[in-house]
Amino acid sequence: MTDLDQRYSEQLMALHHAVSQAPTIELEQRMFTPGPALLQRFTLGDLATEGARAIAENNELSRNFVRDEFERRGLTKSAEALDANVVASHSDMLDEQQMSPTIKQIKHEGVTDNTLSFAGQTIDATEPDTRYMANPTMLSSQEQLNDLRATNADSEAINAYSKGVEITNESPSASLMTNLASNAASFAESLERSVDSAKSRSA
Repeated sequence: MTDLDQRYSEQLMALHHAVSQAPTIELEQRMFTPGPALLQRFTLGDLATEGARAIAENNELSRNFVRDEFERRGLTKSAEALDANVVASHSDMLDEQQMSPTIKQIKHEGVTDNTLSFAGQTIDATEPDTRYMANPTMLSSQEQLNDLRATNADSEAINAYSKGVEITNESPSASLMTNLASNAASFAESLERSVDSAKSRSA
């Protein structure tokens, strides 16, 4: 187990314990739930927020998605923090964790979009490697379609998306990098021709 996994798992257990004890006051209903591919792009703070929300909403599908993403990143201890039994067994030491300001806010204001967002932002602000093992590319249209299906999105939304865009496994960021490289090569060739032309005129 890495130092990151140990440190992060303790923060998660404190957060999850607080969320399980506090009333859910206001969570905006979302049209779409983040799926496995999108979660790969999340920071550790964003994943913490998503896991806490899954607990508050008793959404087992989302909880499993977040747990699987922790496992993919090798954060096995953090994955265990989504287990209610594990959190309960550590309840006597959770309030002393570094996230105490966010824990106090959740206890005082309840579970809301703002309190969960603040918890995630706190992790991202204090964790030096908050993008640990995150996928740096943009979602491909195939990944987006797979996420819609995995999260049991409305069939009309799935059909509309699949018909409205070209479905491909290529990430837009990969295409962007290819275009940038091509443009850079063209610029280099143009510059070289200009230099050669200038030399010819001066000869």
